[in-house]
Amino acid sequence: MATTGKEQALENLRMVLTGARPRAKSTIVDYLSKARKFLNWLPHDPPPDDMDLHRYFAEQRHNGIGEGTLTSTYTVLKKLYSANRWPWPLGREDRPEPPKEPQTPAFRPEQVEELILNCGEYSDAERFYLALSTTYGMRREELARVKRKDIREGKILVRTAKKGPQRWHLIPAEIMPAVRGYRVKEHQVRAMSAMFQRICRKGLGQRMPGYGWHSIRRTLLTLLPMELAKKGMDPSLAAHYLRWSRRTIGVAFFGTAMAGVYARPEILDWDEHGIDRLIFEVHPFLKVWRRVWPESGDEKLAPESKSEGFSGRGNI
Repeated sequence: MATTGKEQALENLRMVLTGARPRAKSTIVDYLSKARKFLNWLPHDPPPDDMDLHRYFAEQRHNGIGEGTLTSTYTVLKKLYSANRWPWPLGREDRPEPPKEPQTPAFRPEQVEELILNCGEYSDAERFYLALSTTYGMRREELARVKRKDIREGKILVRTAKKGPQRWHLIPAEIMPAVRGYRVKEHQVRAMSAMFQRICRKGLGQRMPGYGWHSIRRTLLTLLPMELAKKGMDPSLAAHYLRWSRRTIGVAFFGTAMAGVYARPEILDWDEHGIDRLIFEVHPFLKVWRRVWPESGDEKLAPESKSEGFSGRGNI
């Protein structure tokens, strides 16, 4: 069967996304999905004419698609055009503008505590990912990427979704029962979002529209610098722990990107996991997990979740 022009256009985009500099799996899926939607809408074979993009964005907006989504669609379609060497007809002034103040909800500390204390209501998978999220502030994409081989010798590899460094973190004893109680497998990003809402429904008694795994990350980023400051420690260690890029840390905490590039907090301790150990001392949610498993430091607890008294509902 001959390849159609639309199929070839999509294949060209796939090649660009997986070729010289492969993008993250979730990025590839998102780009191909948005590009396919546009190509399926296109009323004729490619290349598109000069007005097709204007008509497409106008129709999407009429159908209730938000400006934030249209902004990301603009980026995807520009990459689609580039991959196929089609002239890009839009100027910078045509780019959709996202909301001036995007909604970025964070949980109150007592809500995160309630989610943790109700973890007996969750499946093994839900308990596992909640433990990682509340401990390391992992993004949705980072949770979806965790593989079985990423957990070994009391450590976990976090494959950072943004421009920060990927890092091996220590696994604190407080969450070890949740980690050992689940046989890890990778998941689609959308599945992680659905799981998050299931956790909220079971743990808080309601779904939380607009909230996601990043809401826990925001709460952690708010609390950790304050806890570090109370102990006389550098608040920027929280950003290092949460795997921010050095430039972002420099801008946020020191007023210049280069200050973050040259800062090396790891030299303050010969232990390569010194930052983890410092953070664990002040971490606001590890003490809540300790209430779930008071003897979590005991290797006898290492185990399947069934032996911990939970009625695990299986993996997702």
